[in-house]
Amino acid sequence: MERRTNTPQERFQNNLKNFMDDLETLFKQIAEKMMRMDLDELAEYYEKKIDALIIKKETDELLKYIGGEFTITYVTETVFSLKLALYFQDRKEEWVKIEPPSMARDMKYLKERAVIELREKKKIIYDIEHPDSKKIEDPS
Repeated sequence: MERRTNTPQERFQNNLKNFMDDLETLFKQIAEKMMRMDLDELAEYYEKKIDALIIKKETDELLKYIGGEFTITYVTETVFSLKLALYFQDRKEEWVKIEPPSMARDMKYLKERAVIELREKKKIIYDIEHPDSKKIEDPS
C-alpha cells in the first residue's frame, strides 16, 4: 500500500477548515459570555413575559392583579432556580394564586458577579408591579 501525501491545495483546505472551526468555537464562546446576565438583567428579561401573563389572566379570567414575586434562588454551584408567584383577586375578592413550577437554570447564563451575589445571599426576590403602574421614563 502506498502512502498518500497531501498536496499543497489539500493542506491549505485542511488548514482553512481548522481555522474556520476554531473561529466558530471562538464566536460561540464570545456569544455565550455576552449572553450572561446580572441578576437585575435576568429579572428584566422575564419582565415582559410576566407582564403579558398578568394582562392575559386579568382579561381572560376577569381577575384583578394584586401583587407578586419573581425569585432567583441559589441551588448548587452549577444551578439556580427561577420561581414566580402572582396573586390576584376574583370578582368575589377571593384570592387566586398563580405559581408555575420553578425552573432550574445553568449558572453559565449568569455573570460571575451575579453567581457570587447569589451564592452569598442564597435568594433574591423582586416585587412584581402591575404592568399599568410602571412608570414610563421620559425620553427628553
